[in-house]
Amino acid sequence: MMRKLYNRLPPRLMAVWGGCLLSALLGLSAMAATPAERALIERHLILLEGGRNFRDLGGFQTQDGKTVKSGMLFRSGVLHHLTDDDYRALESLGIATVVDLRSTEERSSEPTHWQASPVKMMTWDYDMGLGDDGELLADFMKPDLDAAEAERLMGDMYRNMVTEQRPHYADMFAELASRDEPLLFHCSAGKDRTGIAAALLLIALGVDRETAILDYTLSEVIASLPEYQGSAPALNEPADNNYEFLSRMPEAALSALMGTRRSYIETAFDEMSRQYGSVDNYISQALQLSAQDLATLRANFLE
Repeated sequence: MMRKLYNRLPPRLMAVWGGCLLSALLGLSAMAATPAERALIERHLILLEGGRNFRDLGGFQTQDGKTVKSGMLFRSGVLHHLTDDDYRALESLGIATVVDLRSTEERSSEPTHWQASPVKMMTWDYDMGLGDDGELLADFMKPDLDAAEAERLMGDMYRNMVTEQRPHYADMFAELASRDEPLLFHCSAGKDRTGIAAALLLIALGVDRETAILDYTLSEVIASLPEYQGSAPALNEPADNNYEFLSRMPEAALSALMGTRRSYIETAFDEMSRQYGSVDNYISQALQLSAQDLATLRANFLE
């Protein structure tokens, strides 16, 4: 029954589930960014008027002393609200492939109208998995949800994404191994599906896991600081009552729901290890990245 409920949800509520901007959502408190986090944000974040969490993965160091090339690998949130000025800025990046990890309904709700350089657009038709009959969504909608339970539910969602997103990640890695050109991958806020994808990509390139986790957790910091926000609309418009249940949620629980906690990505890593023995095995077996593919990937995107 809850699966039917999910399918009837307004598209913009589904965008909340996909992870739209969290700080603007209901006035969540800004986080105190450390100097190291500020430095990373300044190095990687590309501020766009209508953008969300648009970042260049270039500049990260690998364990063998190489560096991820700048201007080649980009991660982002939804692209629907990009402005003409944004597209003029993106034109200079020469992006050749856009990997859209969003569900069918999300793409319908906020379609991408790409106006920069010609691109190969990669999409998949699917519904987001929310457990048997959508019980995970039902649990998130409970008005008495607290932070601990919200974090546990996020862990359940991340375990599910390891399997649900596997074919999408595999296709993305195959594309990366076949083209030495700039690629952008994104979902709604660029924090969950995109966050896992970015962590896997950095690890495959030889970046240590701690750095990959730091890149993942940075999304919550970015989204909580007003100076890093674009003009993409928030979800707290007075005329919109679809989010009333969120307004009843304690801030700690809402923050956990919309955040990028270290425990979430580690839960995904643990699930990969449970299924395949290690994260590296998940990359080579589940994502079908051969030793030659890995060597090509590193040749293309490291310097």
